[in-house]
Amino acid sequence: MYLTWHTIRRFRFLSIVAVAALFLSSKTYAAALTSVTVIPWSSDVSVSGKHTIPFITATSIPNNGKIVITYPAGFTVLGATFDSWSGFDGGQSINVSGQVITITRDGTGTASAAGAKNIILNNITNQATTGSTYTGTVETRDSSNATLDGPTTSANFSITVTTDGLDTTAPWPKAFADSGNTNRSQYSFGYPALKFIITDICEFQTDPIVGADGTIFLAGDPASCPGTHTALSAFDGTTGALKWRSNTSGSMVFAYWKRPTLSRDGGIYVADSTTLYKFAQSDGTQLWTYASGTTSIGGLAIGSDGSLWFSAADKKIHAVNSDGTAKCATSAFSVVPNIQSIASNGTVYAPGPLNSITVISPDCSVQSTFTTSFTSGYSTLALDSSNNIYIGARTALGSDNMRIVKLNSSGSIQWTATSSGVYSFSNSKPPALFSDGSTAIIDNTYINLFNPSGSLVTAYAHGGIDCCGAQPPSFDASGNVMVLVGNGDFPALP
Repeated sequence: MYLTWHTIRRFRFLSIVAVAALFLSSKTYAAALTSVTVIPWSSDVSVSGKHTIPFITATSIPNNGKIVITYPAGFTVLGATFDSWSGFDGGQSINVSGQVITITRDGTGTASAAGAKNIILNNITNQATTGSTYTGTVETRDSSNATLDGPTTSANFSITVTTDGLDTTAPWPKAFADSGNTNRSQYSFGYPALKFIITDICEFQTDPIVGADGTIFLAGDPASCPGTHTALSAFDGTTGALKWRSNTSGSMVFAYWKRPTLSRDGGIYVADSTTLYKFAQSDGTQLWTYASGTTSIGGLAIGSDGSLWFSAADKKIHAVNSDGTAKCATSAFSVVPNIQSIASNGTVYAPGPLNSITVISPDCSVQSTFTTSFTSGYSTLALDSSNNIYIGARTALGSDNMRIVKLNSSGSIQWTATSSGVYSFSNSKPPALFSDGSTAIIDNTYINLFNPSGSLVTAYAHGGIDCCGAQPPSFDASGNVMVLVGNGDFPALP
């Protein structure tokens, strides 16, 4: 075989290409991070506070490695500080340059294996402009600044207006009175007399919500309301006449667990079995919907930043921003959590199962869980100004007296008060707190009033067979108290 110079030169070229291909194939490329999110503890515009950044690594991070987080323009990060982390040990330092925050491990810990991590930063000031498509990026590096994983762009996160929180101008803007579901009333409880009764075709299973103009809002059972779906109804607070009625797309299973909530911007939130809705208070116009991806939404609570919190059949507590976008969700509990309360600092308290209370941060991470020696099922808890906890409870899930159990913030029982009548359904009623320190709870027959020490003062016969739901009293601006009873109507009591 004869080889020309042209042929030899071609072979040489092919050999060089083969060697180059072999060299390139041995090079290590950075992997992508997964599940990267940015969770502002407050979603309000221009608010400074904590942000949690969860992510999952594909590559181990050495004990002197780095995590690089980049924020979009408009967020002020110059004064950012390190708060805490999970998935890492040892110490760290923080450096900020422009919109880039670099966390450098100090070599005192161990290598962090691939897996779920999160970093909490403080003193991050949110954008001054609302939006639902903000993103950040996360990258991990070794000590020489070589990229390990990323940079990977986060999922979208929202910044919302400051006027979308609870309507505090309304006398009773949501079940359990306020942003924290604390049931605290500004009124002292007097011996009531009947003022009027609203009678309607719907069998209402939510306690009355009262707007700033006196309008009373109720959600009804689809079996008895017009149409085949949940009905949200508005009534005149003076005459009891129907003002408007709007339906959701789905049914409201266990309607008493899906109470309406009023927002400062004139909206009203309600949920059916799969979807969260925002309607206009004025005429019932539907403003937006949020599909939860789960069933049996319930226990609406609203945070100071306007975020909506609810429990669901996936055994998680979910948070949704006031613009209808997802904020975060907890890990799954062993059972569906009960209706949660939110403290003024954004901390969430979730009662259940049975005798446990779980404390949750505004980024949906669990802080702690404590249990008490009282073994009955717990309803929505109420918080007083000293962070004492009040829970409606029973010793049996059949027919039994209702009880109010007062615990301190560490979970130790202070006293137990017992109702005059029995309550014959499987859930427990929540208590209501009053400005003078007295409390009240409902059973099948009575509204029971107790003094601040837990002693019974009076038991008022409410005139109905209390059914199914966990409804506390509601109040309007004149101090009238309204209680839903088992015949689907409710009396307004001054």
